[in-house]
Amino acid sequence: MEPSPAASAVELGVRPVISRNKAKQVFATLRSEPQEAGSNWSRWYKVLTEKINSGDIFQVAEVIRDLDYAQKVKGISPALKRMLAKARLIIISELQFSLDISEDEAVKKLERALPKIDEMAEV
Repeated sequence: MEPSPAASAVELGVRPVISRNKAKQVFATLRSEPQEAGSNWSRWYKVLTEKINSGDIFQVAEVIRDLDYAQKVKGISPALKRMLAKARLIIISELQFSLDISEDEAVKKLERALPKIDEMAEV
């Protein structure tokens, strides 16, 4: 007898969708103070890649927060733009399922959670 799709998913390392409570924590992560690249861009790129590949939704949220901030403040490379797009897709998909909302609504919630540059200047 073959294992169920759910059992197969667990064996492959697919984790369940986050809870509504964890989704709120994702928004808190998005609103927290961004970490800047510093002078070592290659090290920063490696750290961000590790965070995306970790499977930890909070680390993916940190990638979005940090890259969104960097893009708004000084611009980012095409490679970092692709990484930001990938991280956004992960978070948007997660929010859709955990909050039972449409993709458009998930995008709006993500955008509202990310600080605006003028808000950061006041901090």
